[in-house]
Amino acid sequence: MATPRAASVLERGNIYFAYRPKVQAQTAHGFNDVQRFYVVLSPRGKASYRLIVIGQKKLPAVAGRGDRMAWGFVEEVSGRPEDVEDELDARRDFTKTHGERGQPAARPADEGVYAIDGIPLDPPDVLDHEGAEIVLIGAKRSVSALGLRLEPRRETEATAEIFTELRMEKSLHPVGPLLEGKWE
Repeated sequence: MATPRAASVLERGNIYFAYRPKVQAQTAHGFNDVQRFYVVLSPRGKASYRLIVIGQKKLPAVAGRGDRMAWGFVEEVSGRPEDVEDELDARRDFTKTHGERGQPAARPADEGVYAIDGIPLDPPDVLDHEGAEIVLIGAKRSVSALGLRLEPRRETEATAEIFTELRMEKSLHPVGPLLEGKWE
């Protein structure tokens, strides 16, 4: 019988989640109303912010039914948090077929810590390149094996690091999803 390998944490840091309602919509009431789902990684000890778009607009399932994997790609990488935050702002686009259309600002949905664990076939630095693809796999493994301790807390405007570290402007990004856990 093989002995389990020791966990090797290749990178750890802060992780933020946000979603953007569909074009022309001002609110989202569920997954069907989401245009894009974002993950922002901020590695510890490194001035880097990675904006990742998740293709299925939700994270992989850890238990029960649902997909155990989710695909994504790195849309933006910057040493300045403002650059990533600007990608989450509202914008107006013009197309020949639809004319001028508005994309609402992304809504902060959650935040926490992350660890990239595994065999360094591709080091985490590969995520510092726009266009890099990533596959997230839902796993039940205890985070304590990675040397992490999770201490869930209820976010408030004062404790939410998405506003301080990413400099997300509360006046432009509705905070209800983050603070109340409700679609907005």
